Amino acid sequence: MSVYKKLFKQTLIYGIAAVIPKMIGFIMAPLHMQWLPDNAYGNYTLIFSWMMFFNVILAFGMETAFFRFYNKRENKKEVINNSIWYLFLVSFVFLGIAFLLKMRLIIISKFNLL
Repeated sequence: MSVYKKLFKQTLIYGIAAVIPKMIGFIMAPLHMQWLPDNAYGNYTLIFSWMMFFNVILAFGMETAFFRFYNKRENKKEVINNSIWYLFLVSFVFLGIAFLLKMRLIIISKFNLL
């Protein structure tokens, strides 16, 4: 397989994986707006925005680093284990901090639980 054909195939796979969730969100938005009260849709949007923000912060380019080292290292199992453990540890620490500070975060964000 030529280099360009392989590049096109991989770009298509990654492009589809990036576009489909956005299309689903776009299609679901009118349904959410119709069925949810205004404040509930606002809360949903706020939570989703925070989730996307923290997804970027917690992963901080791990997928790029993973593929870089996975292709360069002989011991691929070690790269996989290190990546999984690192993401698990960072996520667990973040979850613990968020759980301990949940009431303060609710007050700061002025989030309405009802």
